[in-house]
Amino acid sequence: MKPLAFTLLLLLLIAPAYAHEIYVLNQTAIDEGLAAPGTNPLTIIGEHIGSFALWASIGAAVVLLLILLSASRMLQRKTGPFLMWLKRYAPLAARITLGVCMIFNGFYGALFGPELPLVDIFGSAAQLWSILFVISGILITIGLFARYASIVPLIAFLAMFVQYGTYSLTYINYLGEIVLVMILGSGAYSVDSRIFKQKESRLEEWAFPTLRVLFGISLIYASVYAKLIFSNLALSTVVEYGLDQYFPFDPMFIVLGAMIVEIILGVFYIIGVDIRFTSVFLMTFLTMSLVFFGETVWPHYVIYGVAIALLLHGYDKYTLESWLFKRWRMRGEPAF
Repeated sequence: MKPLAFTLLLLLLIAPAYAHEIYVLNQTAIDEGLAAPGTNPLTIIGEHIGSFALWASIGAAVVLLLILLSASRMLQRKTGPFLMWLKRYAPLAARITLGVCMIFNGFYGALFGPELPLVDIFGSAAQLWSILFVISGILITIGLFARYASIVPLIAFLAMFVQYGTYSLTYINYLGEIVLVMILGSGAYSVDSRIFKQKESRLEEWAFPTLRVLFGISLIYASVYAKLIFSNLALSTVVEYGLDQYFPFDPMFIVLGAMIVEIILGVFYIIGVDIRFTSVFLMTFLTMSLVFFGETVWPHYVIYGVAIALLLHGYDKYTLESWLFKRWRMRGEPAF
């Protein structure tokens, strides 16, 4: 059982880390990894069908158990009021996340990640955009004209999409943040709330579903990009850090496990299953991976921030578990 236990620990450790292999590999390894599509990690399932089936069964059992625990009436009574109280702070967490991330983007002169320097996107106007990011980030963070300030990152995202195409899906979580702020505005805990009367948007119910779905898409795409399309990136990470020396498994099987875990996390966010547990899981092991791999920290702030916002907000009416609760005639919402 020790090898199996080591495998589980390894997958938990490396899954969140591999979303951006470019943060831990040197430029030569990145260029070689992107030179040609890598080997499809799915082809290795047949060689490890026993381990694959075991962990798939364990994963399915854990998900089912969490759903059943969430439906416990006793748990509902104990956690329900506290979870409803937390919801009020979710828009604040989301808004501050976008604001702080924009400040970091301006400070580091890169758009969303170090591989996207502003000079490559905006040319001679890069310095101006750095200043605009910092200013808009400050306004969004303190909640002053947040809707208007979010136009700056929206334009930047569109410019990135024009230049980099589908790779922009890696950072589509930012678009979710932008849309949320545009819909909800500065919110209750802001400078605007002290000066102006806040108006509710007719689109308010779509703010967190949009953030949730786009966050899930970003996790899935980043995983597919680095572990399926260009699996050499993830494979290089495994070999360079000697993970295949510590754990008695084929390096490609490690890549496969990491890819599956990341995709499952993304799917859970998209369909709305175990949202709070998924957020805690993601933040816990992202922290472990940052420490282990020594990754660049600032591009991951958005992941922490969105995960915290979704942890606080929990479920909206468009999630699968909310639908199940209505079918089961349960009050409140799932605890996990």
